[in-house]
Amino acid sequence: MRISFRYNRKNKLDDQGKALIQMRLYLAGKEKYFSTGIYIKPQEWDQKRGKVKNHKFALEMNLSMTRLEERAFSLFYELNDQGSAILDKIINRLKGGEQDNDFIQFVKERIKGNEELAESTLRQHTLFINYLESFKSELPYAEITYSHLVKFEEFLLRSKSVRGGTLSR
Repeated sequence: MRISFRYNRKNKLDDQGKALIQMRLYLAGKEKYFSTGIYIKPQEWDQKRGKVKNHKFALEMNLSMTRLEERAFSLFYELNDQGSAILDKIINRLKGGEQDNDFIQFVKERIKGNEELAESTLRQHTLFINYLESFKSELPYAEITYSHLVKFEEFLLRSKSVRGGTLSR
């Protein structure tokens, strides 16, 4: 399987002059595309390297793309023995098609099972999860993108309850 990233595949910019970066998965003559959720301007894309450049969050965006690529390869090796429709299965998993693919549930289980956490750390983790749940009740790993993190940050900044240090539910 080969993976690359494509910018503005449909040759269409939005009203802000930005276009989507998509991950291209190629295997045995077939290709599939998956949205990274990252929108940038044409001058912020390095076509030769397939990376974001000249953007204040270029490092974070490229890291997000690398993690998405790693997740796709991991799924490829996990699903490789399950037949020829593997690209469809990978895309489905990346989109959060698995019930056990929820970040919020994962963190809750890790907090519950970790007796070595200091009380203050436990409070901080629990507070973070409460904020996240008030923003979105479920969070598949595939939705943890740069774009989603920016929206979550905006939510936190708008939320009066966050400024006070506690979350009203």
